[in-house]
Amino acid sequence: MARFQAQVNSALEGDLNDLRQSLGLSPNQKADLLGEMVRLSAWIVHFAQKGWSVQARKGRSVEHLHSIVLDRTRRKKGATGLRRVTLNAEEADRLLDLLEGGFAPTPALRNSLKHISGTERKPPSLKWPPADE
Repeated sequence: MARFQAQVNSALEGDLNDLRQSLGLSPNQKADLLGEMVRLSAWIVHFAQKGWSVQARKGRSVEHLHSIVLDRTRRKKGATGLRRVTLNAEEADRLLDLLEGGFAPTPALRNSLKHISGTERKPPSLKWPPADE
């Protein structure tokens, strides 16, 4: 088994210790902690490279993961998530008409929207394909 050693300052050592304790790992399970951190980080980087953003949700609250390194990775790939839409005059007039007309969804659409946004709704479990090596 390969041996991994790193010099860390006291603040980082404290953060790692707090994380280890919050995951319920004992002091002799530093390798397990490192393994978990690598798996979580690899998953985040995998999706960031595809242009996805990582966020945590609870009820109506959303917290986005902000990272300078991940932002740089997304920019290198050109996947900012934003795209400029240019409309000609006719398309702009049509959009204005639609926006001024209000929103009157059908009863079926209202039911679907209500179901999707319901707090009792459980999203499907996701199965990720193995990462390319």
